[in-house]
Amino acid sequence: ALVGALGVTSFTKQPPLRAPHYKYSFTSLSNVLSSWCQLEALKYISFPTQVLAKSSKMIPVMLMGKLISNKSYPAYDYVVAVVIGIGVTVFTLNSDESKSSDTTTSFSGILLIAGYLTFDSFTSQWQGHLFKEYKM
Repeated sequence: ALVGALGVTSFTKQPPLRAPHYKYSFTSLSNVLSSWCQLEALKYISFPTQVLAKSSKMIPVMLMGKLISNKSYPAYDYVVAVVIGIGVTVFTLNSDESKSSDTTTSFSGILLIAGYLTFDSFTSQWQGHLFKEYKM
C-alpha cells in the first residue's frame, strides 16, 4: 500500500497545501489521542456507559464548534441534543443488559471517555475550520 501510494503521488500532480503544515498536525494528534482514549476506556467502563457516552456525542461536538469556529446553533439544536442524551440515558439505564455483572465503571474510565469525546469532537471541528479558513 505504501509503495502504491508513493507511486501515485510521484506520478500525478498534487494540489498545493493551502494551510501551514503544522495545522494538520493538530488533527492528526487529536485523532490518535481520540482512538487511544476510546480503546483504553473499554478496560475501565461498562458497556452501557460506553454506549451512553458515544450516543451523547452531539453535545461536545456542538460545544467544540462554538469554541473553535464560533459557530452558533439554534436553541432547537441544543434542546434536541440534550433530549437525545436524556433519552439514551434513560433507555440504557433501564435495559436488562445494564443490570448484568459487567457494570463496573471507574473514574479513570470516565476520564478516558471524556478525553475520547473531547478529542473526537476537536478532530471534526478543526478539519471543518481548516476547510473553511483555507477554502480547501
